[in-house]
Amino acid sequence: MNLCIFDDEILFQNVLNDMVEDCLDINYPELRYNVHCFATTSEMLDFISKNSVDIAFLDITTKIDENDGLFAARRLRALDEKAHIIFVTSRKDKIAQSFDGLVRPTEFLIKPLVHSRVHELLHNILRQLQKSVGCLSLKFGRTEYLLRTDEIICVQKSAHKMVVLTEDKSIEVTNTIRGLLDILPEHFVQIDKGVIVNLNFADKIDYAERSIALKNGISYTISRNARPHIKNRISRLSLGGGISAAY
Repeated sequence: MNLCIFDDEILFQNVLNDMVEDCLDINYPELRYNVHCFATTSEMLDFISKNSVDIAFLDITTKIDENDGLFAARRLRALDEKAHIIFVTSRKDKIAQSFDGLVRPTEFLIKPLVHSRVHELLHNILRQLQKSVGCLSLKFGRTEYLLRTDEIICVQKSAHKMVVLTEDKSIEVTNTIRGLLDILPEHFVQIDKGVIVNLNFADKIDYAERSIALKNGISYTISRNARPHIKNRISRLSLGGGISAAY
């Protein structure tokens, strides 16, 4: 995820950058992101012409041009219809003007910034992004993990918690197996009482032996009741081409 901050005042860049990183690091510890700060429109325009941007915090007025942020926003919107644009300003009179040019900003932040307001805004945007880019919100106590579903290999029960496995992480969550099945895409299937697998990571299924081997080397036993359900799911999703099956 790429976040951009555009403001000609370096001190303000640092303040907003700290607020953003504080929110993401504490509440979304597994989220992969980069914050890019720019003091001139030329720097930012060069970056957005070569990289995707998920969230952009844009100061409307700079010392060089009172409409610098508006210009950057129009260019960003022309390149990306889905980017979240947040105008940051101390000039309330500029808010109405920001709607010109079909920019469609997500929100406004009025200087001086309030820490809780920045956090609230980021939470709301991340929930929207979660729905649009195939991410899953998982919880452990008050901590919230935001993971792409295509990163998740399997989920297995351990003691009183569920453990989510990716290629390089093992994450304990407090979501129930029933709750996870309700929010996971249909290529995730429950193969036993405490195990859910991502069929896109299935390497070999032996229906006679009731076993499934995943591409990360882990193997699980398939329950008798789950066997026909798995067959139907693979057939319906046309996933059989990449899975070796024995009967």
